[in-house]
Amino acid sequence: MNHVIFRCGLLLLGTGIAVSQSAAARATTIVHGGTIGDQTWRLVDSPYIIEGDVVVGADAILRIQEGVEVRFADADSQFGGADPSRIELIVLGGLIVDSSGVLEGSPTQPVLFRGHDRRGPGTWAGISLPPGDGVV
Repeated sequence: MNHVIFRCGLLLLGTGIAVSQSAAARATTIVHGGTIGDQTWRLVDSPYIIEGDVVVGADAILRIQEGVEVRFADADSQFGGADPSRIELIVLGGLIVDSSGVLEGSPTQPVLFRGHDRRGPGTWAGISLPPGDGVV
């Protein structure tokens, strides 16, 4: 499969500005790591705190909705992947970063990837895509 689709509003940051959203309306979701199947990460469950390498399985699709914050912890609790000390999002299947559920998107509610502690660049390893026919 190996498809990655970014439809507007994607920010890959070491530090970033918060998405304007009431704190009371948001939850926190802890993702311990490991291989995942089809999932949708929703704004109401954001931020997602990633504690170990996450692998999107070869036959799976991870969809990330508009306004979701994905925060990567300082250290990889699984000590795996290409960088055993930092966390990676490894996409073997599909990753769809969607700003609105339609192709228009929303620059005011970007999907945000960043280190959990906001210390700056280099606190997480990144998003790993295998070579292939991915769409970015």
